[in-house]
Amino acid sequence: MHFAFRVDSSPKIGMGHLMRCLALASGLKKRGFECYFICRDFVGNGAHHIVSNGFELVLLSNDEVALNTSWLGVSVERDIEDTIQVISNKPADWLIVDHYNIDQQWEGALRSEFSGLRIMVIDDLVDKKHDCDILLDQTYVRKRQDYAKLVPKQAEFCLGTDYALLRSEFSELRKNIVAKRKPANDICHVLVTLGAGDSRQALRVIGEVFKNLAGKYIFSATVITGDTPEEFLTDYNLPSHDIKCLKFSNKMASEMSKADFVIGAGGGTSWERCCLGLPTVVLTMADNQIEIAKILHEKKAGISVHTNVAEITAAAELLFEDQELRAQMQKNAASLCNGNGVARMVDKIIASSFVFEKATSSDAQFIYDARYADNASQFYRNKNVPGFEDHVSWLDNAIVDENRVLACISVGAGKIAHVRLDRDSKNSNRGEIGICLAREWRGRGIGLSVLNASNIYFARLGFVSIDAEVHESNVASTYIFEQAGYVHVSTDNDGFMRYLWQE
Repeated sequence: MHFAFRVDSSPKIGMGHLMRCLALASGLKKRGFECYFICRDFVGNGAHHIVSNGFELVLLSNDEVALNTSWLGVSVERDIEDTIQVISNKPADWLIVDHYNIDQQWEGALRSEFSGLRIMVIDDLVDKKHDCDILLDQTYVRKRQDYAKLVPKQAEFCLGTDYALLRSEFSELRKNIVAKRKPANDICHVLVTLGAGDSRQALRVIGEVFKNLAGKYIFSATVITGDTPEEFLTDYNLPSHDIKCLKFSNKMASEMSKADFVIGAGGGTSWERCCLGLPTVVLTMADNQIEIAKILHEKKAGISVHTNVAEITAAAELLFEDQELRAQMQKNAASLCNGNGVARMVDKIIASSFVFEKATSSDAQFIYDARYADNASQFYRNKNVPGFEDHVSWLDNAIVDENRVLACISVGAGKIAHVRLDRDSKNSNRGEIGICLAREWRGRGIGLSVLNASNIYFARLGFVSIDAEVHESNVASTYIFEQAGYVHVSTDNDGFMRYLWQE
């Protein structure tokens, strides 16, 4: 499948929309899919992040309306035309949109132009109608009814921080960082991050805050300044304090892992901080950050303050001095987001793209190749490879067997996998699963998505418990089953491991 992303970035728009799209695109790429980006060529955009991550970029000219009139930089009609032209030359199965100035008019026009195009919208404002197949809003408290009058009823909803689009390094670091953070009385490093725009006024305030804190505490700090001119950073030259200023960091997870707390804006980066258990003094830098700042404050994962010297200083002093508060905020923050949102979202997108069809005799060659190509039978109990005629006979019988479900899974125009479920003779709601990927899809990271989608497919057919048998030498398969939530039950003398999944 091919995925096109329509997203913009600039000092005014910020980098948050682009960075979460890049996280999702990287997750799709790992599963073997192709992604490209369609972006307006604003001054100060994040195009280099797209290219450096190995994705193709199509830049749209920005020559009709000033950015301060519309975040699209052009009229809606012009943007529709530009995007249609790109997709006409670079086909897409999915169009993923993350833009505050795009709504159902734009989405409907693209859907009308390209038959079969599926659309996913990433939103967090809940202020406009969308014509989409999937709606993602990673705001912690978001509920389906919030979008009741804005999104088609048949759309799938992915809501809350379980679907927060964080780069893989956050979930990887979380495994070790959260449990090892220092107690509050050992705080020594502060991270300041206010987004990609020009934050000179807020940084002036924080410069004064640092001066206040320097009289009481010895600490170091990293200040990620975004698009702020360097001459506004002179307030950070404090004797005996190591203050480092960065224009931008493409290793935000690493910077956060070094910090003991953050003074930061209440945007999407909030979920990155939560993933790593970082308490935050939360500043509201834009209207769309108000709700997140409120959530963090109410959940005691952050302290929401106005951008003034007195309030920020008081909040920072609390984090320096109150060990019990600090420890509790670490736990609260970590509980709000576990960093696995990209994997969940990729599974959701792929599963919604799969088409399950009951196998027929015409699928004999595909199923035969999927079952036995590349010496796959080495992992079976019966390692003998039947002749094709014997296979056809087996398939004809299996198709009419009421205790067996055979299906082929397609995505786009081609079949990618064969799946079967043999019903338990003693429990009609339980069965044993078997999955075989087409040869050309092996090694592309699609196995987990196929298994997750198959679990859903069989659950809809009434199965509540699914068994699996995997040989211990088939490391790739054991990993996939365990990642899909199958529990290892036993291993027999021949090395076959029994797994169980329950709805």
